[in-house]
Amino acid sequence: MNNYESSRNKYPAGKFWSGPRDKPETYSLAWSVDLLPYLELATVYDLINFSAPLDHPTNLAATGQVLTVYLCPSTYRLEPLRGEDHRLLPLAGGLPGAGMACMDYLGISGPDKDAIHPDTGEEYGRQRGILIGTKGLPNDDNLIEPPPMKPKDVADGTSYTVCVTECAGRGVDIDNDEIDSLNGI
Repeated sequence: MNNYESSRNKYPAGKFWSGPRDKPETYSLAWSVDLLPYLELATVYDLINFSAPLDHPTNLAATGQVLTVYLCPSTYRLEPLRGEDHRLLPLAGGLPGAGMACMDYLGISGPDKDAIHPDTGEEYGRQRGILIGTKGLPNDDNLIEPPPMKPKDVADGTSYTVCVTECAGRGVDIDNDEIDSLNGI
């Protein structure tokens, strides 16, 4: 994250768009895609066809690669839609995504929009973190990417602010028979 910020003078957008939002072929991308070259994964980044959504079959060569840097090393239980190979299983209703690699980390865009600051009693509002998107910002339907976040914009300071968190182990309360049936066993 720091290498990205040092070279671009901003943090990556939490969520950004491939083009104008009123075009049906426009799709969203996440911080994890922009960070690939800074994780010594430029070869994966270079495989991505940015004129097609990430879940498009032409991008499976890139999106199907399981990247250990995006997996929690201690994830040991399967999630309902995650195969043993850390790829998504076929999704209900034929939704795209089957075969794409899983990821155990989420970018933090800030507190819940309805959360109340304990000292001021005011709502935090949307997109107050580092890896922000466009949702809830003024004119958000027309934005391709959010305004740049720079270290000086981090109100609590970068030493006291988390920008990525682990989100692994979802579904561990599902019993093994249910996991086996989801995996076709």
